[in-house]
Amino acid sequence: NTTNFNNYWSGMGELTSFPLINTSSVTDFTYSWRQCTSLTSFPLIDTSSGTGMSNTWRQCSGLTSFPLIDTSSVTNLGYAWYACIGLTSFPAIDTSSNIYFSGAWGSCNSLTSFPLIDASNGTAFYQTWRNCVSLTSFPLIDMSNTTSLSSTWRNCNSLTSFPLINTSIVRFFNYSWDTNRALTSFPLINTSSGEEFNNTWYACIGLTSFPAINTSSGTSFTQTWRNCTSLTSFPLIDTSSATGLSSTWRSCSSLTS
Repeated sequence: NTTNFNNYWSGMGELTSFPLINTSSVTDFTYSWRQCTSLTSFPLIDTSSGTGMSNTWRQCSGLTSFPLIDTSSVTNLGYAWYACIGLTSFPAIDTSSNIYFSGAWGSCNSLTSFPLIDASNGTAFYQTWRNCVSLTSFPLIDMSNTTSLSSTWRNCNSLTSFPLINTSIVRFFNYSWDTNRALTSFPLINTSSGEEFNNTWYACIGLTSFPAINTSSGTSFTQTWRNCTSLTSFPLIDTSSATGLSSTWRSCSSLTS
């Protein structure tokens, strides 16, 4: 009755299926099935004791579906399904205990929708949905405990809108919505704690206007709205604390005010 499945089947690209084995005592699933590229489905194993699932199914590119496993005790889902490019949907797993979401669904480029998961304890969201190029909408997930959203939705270039998520304590917005080309509007999120805005809305070419966000704590705005070529107007924002304004609105050729 092992408690550790760390790297057990990692890199076994020849696996085409996996049996329903007894995993009820396993706490560590880190890297367990990473790069099992020939798996097309996965069984509903008992993961009720699992706390660590970092990189567990990373690059399982053949998976087309995933079961509603028990993740209620998991605290680390970092890169768990990274580059599972065959997944078109994902179940509403219990992520209420999870802290690390970084890269969890990054480069899952066939996902067309995403469920309303509980991310209220999450503090790390680096690249969580980066390159999810087929997502057209995003749910109102509670991200109130994170201070950084760096590259979180970078290159999600099919999103047409974005919800008013709680960003009240976020300090780092670097690359958050970089190259979200299909966004036609953006909500008035709380950016009062925001310090770094480098490339945050870079090449959001569908935006025609922008809300008057609070940038009073902002120190760095390098390329923040660069290549937002459809912006026709822009609000008066506070850049009095800024030390970097390099190319902030460069190539915003349609701006008239």
